[in-house]
Amino acid sequence: MKLLSKLTLILAMTMGAVSVAATDTTVSDKTMKAMGVFLSNFTECGLYDTTREEMTADNEKLLDFAICHLRINAWNSSFSPVPGCEIGDEEKCPHGDHMVAADKVARVVKKYLDYDMKKHSGNSQYYYKDGFYYIYAADGEQTMNAVARKVRKLDNGNFEVSSSLFNTETQDKPKTSDIHMVSVIRPYVFESKNTWSLVSTKLLVDIGDIDTEPEIDYSQFNPASNPKFPGFWEDDVTGKSSLEIMDGGDGVYTVVVSHAMGASERVECTYHGKLENNMYLKLGESLKCVSIESQDDGSPDRMTVAESEFIETMLINKKGRLIIPIPCDEQDGSEVKMCEEPYQRVKRN
Repeated sequence: MKLLSKLTLILAMTMGAVSVAATDTTVSDKTMKAMGVFLSNFTECGLYDTTREEMTADNEKLLDFAICHLRINAWNSSFSPVPGCEIGDEEKCPHGDHMVAADKVARVVKKYLDYDMKKHSGNSQYYYKDGFYYIYAADGEQTMNAVARKVRKLDNGNFEVSSSLFNTETQDKPKTSDIHMVSVIRPYVFESKNTWSLVSTKLLVDIGDIDTEPEIDYSQFNPASNPKFPGFWEDDVTGKSSLEIMDGGDGVYTVVVSHAMGASERVECTYHGKLENNMYLKLGESLKCVSIESQDDGSPDRMTVAESEFIETMLINKKGRLIIPIPCDEQDGSEVKMCEEPYQRVKRN
């Protein structure tokens, strides 16, 4: 091969490792789900920003990942009690009350990173001796799982997967389709089965900014589709509260909530809301909240900053009433029981 051709080949290979072209790829729902499950094996162990190179260069990171994975997904089949040890008895069992074989740890590393973990030693968390790692049994922490939203096939055969994250303790699925993480995975065969190994994964948002609050079911209020929110609404029970909803276009609304606190005082809070599922008006935190006091002598109203009231959702039921779901005064059981605060549409001159 001529020198120029060799240089061209080396340059092409180097450039390909740095920047790889991609095309959008259509994959089946089954494959998308499987990709999300594969990535969840990393996110549930707190691995959102890492690469295969970083992990395989640090035996401690490999060990932390593998033992975390086995704790969550294969506790009963992987860990056995240390003979003569009571759970949590650190005095009698200073290295741990359960043990797991090193070959099980190595298998996890091979399966998910396509890397042969040949060196086995303990670290600050796990003691190692004679082919076993020793740990203490502990309650699991809340974990984040991934749902694949978009897949692109790279020219080198790898896949770039964009995912949403959700908290498995409080949610069954992500609240939105927002992309929280982008990962690259490589197809390969493990124990005669087609799967992937991780190349890299990168978190695009602060993990604390992901909405992990449980989804509340509002179907009990019989929400209407294609609701018409704009206009004036008045509290259907006391008449002391009112709403003015203005359409800002593109499914975004401005909502002014007014509560009468007395004959001459009211509190007004302004929110921005967004129509979701063509059914619910989801409100963000209040933009401003003021207390307005009318003056008997005709002087201008006195306005002071007031504490905001959080309102999450509004809907219009099939009877045409606007409903603000609120937690009921009396609660029983682990799930939040919701009651309705109804409003009726009113005409204003």
